[in-house]
Amino acid sequence: MTIKELIQKLESYENKNEQICAILWSEDDVRSRNCDDNGVDELDEDFKGEKLTSKQIGSVLSLIDDCHDAEYGVNWYSIDNHLESIINN
Repeated sequence: MTIKELIQKLESYENKNEQICAILWSEDDVRSRNCDDNGVDELDEDFKGEKLTSKQIGSVLSLIDDCHDAEYGVNWYSIDNHLESIINN
């Protein structure tokens, strides 16, 4: 989801005073995990530190959005898992 799409979704709410909870994860968050000191041990060594493409980052964020479990939320572990699945496949 882009910021523009999020704004449109929020603007569609009738009650603009309705309280919500929103936690945002960005491209920078995903990008920060793909470096040598990030603790992601499962990344193929050929990809560690490699610059991620916008498409790869978008795929990771989409997977996070589509597959997150409300019981556990989104965290660095889930971001790392989705990053690994995109890079190593």
